[in-house]
Amino acid sequence: MTRRIVLLTAFALLLGNATAFPTTVVPPTFEELVDRATTIFVGGTVSRRSQRLENRDGPLIVTLVTFNVVETLKGAPSLQATLEFMGGTVDDVTLVVSGMPQFNVGDKDIVFVGNATNAVSPLVGFAHGRFRISKDDGTGRESVRTYDGRNFMGTASLGSAGRGFPRADTLSLSAFKSEIMQRVRTASRVAR
Repeated sequence: MTRRIVLLTAFALLLGNATAFPTTVVPPTFEELVDRATTIFVGGTVSRRSQRLENRDGPLIVTLVTFNVVETLKGAPSLQATLEFMGGTVDDVTLVVSGMPQFNVGDKDIVFVGNATNAVSPLVGFAHGRFRISKDDGTGRESVRTYDGRNFMGTASLGSAGRGFPRADTLSLSAFKSEIMQRVRTASRVAR
């Protein structure tokens, strides 16, 4: 029988024997996503594997997700990126981190990477730094959905203002990339 470890919060694991407490990830606004990201890329998941690591508090399971990078929108260009997420299954042990994004081989996403060495999730805003790309087989139009598959019409609906996403058509991939690039340019001009 598979042993299953369920976390109320990933941070409780980092605190060792400390008492677990509920946490909430505040959804970042579009501006926060772009500004806090060190790297933003369009990529396809090509592999996913879990492994057990030893740390000072004992064993820990992480999952390494490798992406073929199709386009870099912010940061240093690369052909591939491998990101480490807490959780996964090794042998008969499963570590589940509530709310952790699950990437499958063949997925295509826009990924906002904040701190690639974060012990829990390298994405900005935990799962909020993942946007799924889908393609309409009839029209060939590529559109973007939130990490949990919801439609959104524009970047103003992200973050705290993003309550109650419209059920209408969703933002096109080209429009989303264009808004990201505009924000990157704006932020770099302000930083000078």
